[in-house]
Amino acid sequence: MYGRMEKGGSGLGGAGIGRVRLRAVVRAAPSARRPWRVLSPRRRPNGLWVCPLDSHFFGQIVGTREALLHLGAWFRMAGISPHSVVHVPTGGPRPRGVPWYGPSETSVDLVVMRRDVGMRASAWPGVRRSLPGGRPVTLRPPQARTALPYEPLPPGTDGLVLAEHGRTLLVSGPAPVLLRAGDVISAVGEAIASDSHVHRRGYAHIGALTPLLREPGTTRRGLELLVMGADPRFHKKTRQPGTDGE
Repeated sequence: MYGRMEKGGSGLGGAGIGRVRLRAVVRAAPSARRPWRVLSPRRRPNGLWVCPLDSHFFGQIVGTREALLHLGAWFRMAGISPHSVVHVPTGGPRPRGVPWYGPSETSVDLVVMRRDVGMRASAWPGVRRSLPGGRPVTLRPPQARTALPYEPLPPGTDGLVLAEHGRTLLVSGPAPVLLRAGDVISAVGEAIASDSHVHRRGYAHIGALTPLLREPGTTRRGLELLVMGADPRFHKKTRQPGTDGE
């Protein structure tokens, strides 16, 4: 569905997630300024949801372990690609049993790109409608590096910018910050298996991209983008009395 993980060491404290290979489709999207391309997964990812920004500019990314590990790889792919826009389709009903704060009950798509690609966020709906057929490729993004789930932005560093157009959340920023955001998302994905809240409830807010935003949540605007792990495989449901034969 997503791709495959090569065996080997991981940048997340030796957790062993290895290097992710992404099965993708590439589509040419020439512009008047310079040619660029759109990269997308070959199939819509399972277990990944993006909450649309609410009136307080609060958003969240929700995913299973596998979905977040691969989404982190897509962020890193965008970070090393000055001529690529990464489009991850996630539209669909909100996940059941998980807190959802958006103005709509439906997940929105996600676009990630370096700021120097040159595509205006508001141009995305027209670009998407005009995309030609693509060709399959296999991508090898950088391996995840060690990151904290709430990784701070280095002083003096320009941060990520969020915009929403055509039921798509667009994330743009400098290459190093996109790479770091990918590391944070992968770190959240890796932490799901051992998180006690996930064990009890099936979901938990484990990390955030808020510290990497140009306008962090400490401003009056209140901009936030949280990352939630939600994976039923690691939900240790409480055993009901009598279910063990007593």
